[in-house]
Amino acid sequence: MTVIPQIDPFEKTANYWLKRAFKYLGQGQARHAAVLFRHAARLEPASLEARMGYAIVLRALHCYEASNREAAAALAYDSSRYLPYYIMGLNMHATGHKQEALDAIGFYLEGSFDGLFDMPAWDKDLYENEEIPFDPFDKLPKKQARLERMLQMAAKQIKKGALSKAKAALFVAYSAPYAAPNAQRSLLTALYYEKLGDSARAIAHTRVAAKLAPNDCEVQATAAGAFYRLDEKHAAMVSLLRAASLARYALHELMVCTLCEQTGQLSVAATMLISMLKRTPNRQTTCYNLCVCYLKAGKLSEASGYIHLCREIDTDDMQVEYLFTLVEKFEMAALSPDALREKAQSLTFYGMLTRSQLKVILRPLIAALDGGVEGFAKSLMDDQRFANRFLSVLPLPACNLETLLPSLCRYLPADFAQTMLRNILLLDPKDAAYKQVAIDLLAAMHAPAPYIIWHEDHIISVEPGPTLRAQARLLQRLVLRQIRLTVRLHKSSSIIPFVLEMISRMTRAQRLSLAHDPLHIWPVAFCLHYSTLYHQGEMPVNYAVDSNSETGKLIIEALSTLSAMRPRRKQHEPD
Repeated sequence: MTVIPQIDPFEKTANYWLKRAFKYLGQGQARHAAVLFRHAARLEPASLEARMGYAIVLRALHCYEASNREAAAALAYDSSRYLPYYIMGLNMHATGHKQEALDAIGFYLEGSFDGLFDMPAWDKDLYENEEIPFDPFDKLPKKQARLERMLQMAAKQIKKGALSKAKAALFVAYSAPYAAPNAQRSLLTALYYEKLGDSARAIAHTRVAAKLAPNDCEVQATAAGAFYRLDEKHAAMVSLLRAASLARYALHELMVCTLCEQTGQLSVAATMLISMLKRTPNRQTTCYNLCVCYLKAGKLSEASGYIHLCREIDTDDMQVEYLFTLVEKFEMAALSPDALREKAQSLTFYGMLTRSQLKVILRPLIAALDGGVEGFAKSLMDDQRFANRFLSVLPLPACNLETLLPSLCRYLPADFAQTMLRNILLLDPKDAAYKQVAIDLLAAMHAPAPYIIWHEDHIISVEPGPTLRAQARLLQRLVLRQIRLTVRLHKSSSIIPFVLEMISRMTRAQRLSLAHDPLHIWPVAFCLHYSTLYHQGEMPVNYAVDSNSETGKLIIEALSTLSAMRPRRKQHEPD
């Protein structure tokens, strides 16, 4: 019997796959190159060349979200790199995050030019444009910010059902200096009247909003939804078609596709998505949404090709993985078009997850967590796809996974934990509580600064410094003012320890009386009591006390209170 020897499989290095990836990229085969770049990045996660090569190819395939994820991962390994900022800036611009794009490009320019040349010194002739007054331009952003704040308050109150408070906020939003026409304000006003049951006024304000912003996809989609609710079918169809023609970003796709599903116009959504794929081939969110449209229409063969394309380009997207598995089940079951339409009714478009979908995505994480936090941490280190799954669901508020981060960091190596936390700071959504947990953990681990964080529509660099001393509260400041007045009356700072001990033995009501003392009763009482105790009747303060006056009665009452609080020791007695 011949025994076949066991052959140890030889795993190629990351550099080998990088060379082959660049070869395919030079031949124009971007999808093949993406697979090889991804494999190289998994073999050597800290390799800037592999990470950035994968990010660049993903961007060439119009997968901006995945490209942004890889660029952020490269930045997490080394915050001194500047090339990831360039890719992030381009991706942010392509996904509609204009301010974040400017911030990222600014970091790139700052890093790429660092040390190449020195900025010229200040010269009046060179910088004479700095003296141009910009007062008219400075006031506009402030007014716009205040108006947006008023609209946010009104929207919040309408959501709560507090229509009277919403009316007050809208009244301010319509007052000077915000009286200029504004589409968002008109839409909110229409929603307010719709909640009141005044359909005529709601329709009128919705028409105003649609007219004010004819080239704004979000306004047109919102107006179309309002028109449908108000039974204005023709106006709704006009706004819907205009929104579909203006759609550019993933958020626009989500709004239009959701509205088309609610109104039974999925053919409009499919036409829009096909048109977008002609402009940006292989766009992952567009392919995903088109697959959902075809599934809801009962066309399994057409849907299968698009979800396979999404899966081939980015294997780390959990929502794509869920739909890919579901489509495979549909193909194995050989469902009829009617049965397929019924099964696909619960599917959502890219960017939205139902509770059942979330349970399926979380199932591997829950299974790993059943083995304890230490086993979960080991899975994060050993399985890159598992780590990507964890990072993808961490921002979801329903998961509440930020409470797991401190325990995980105890079982993870310091370098791995810091890299993971830096990656978390660049996740979207940008204003979630888990980022505060991550930055606190980085500071506690003494991770080297700076920390790059995506926060409030900005990408900022945070340099943790010494903790600022606590600021005094209003009550503390008022009490301190009375202590200073006492020192001035006594003409010596030797009274301060005595006054502090008296204050420490006061009740809260007595401290409030000390803080709110416009007649300065307590400073005089402090001086008189101190002089009586330690100077045998010698009064440094010249203040006549008339027991018959109202002020005199208050001083005597304060002295009686202080007499009941005799000092514990004589350390306050002057030398």
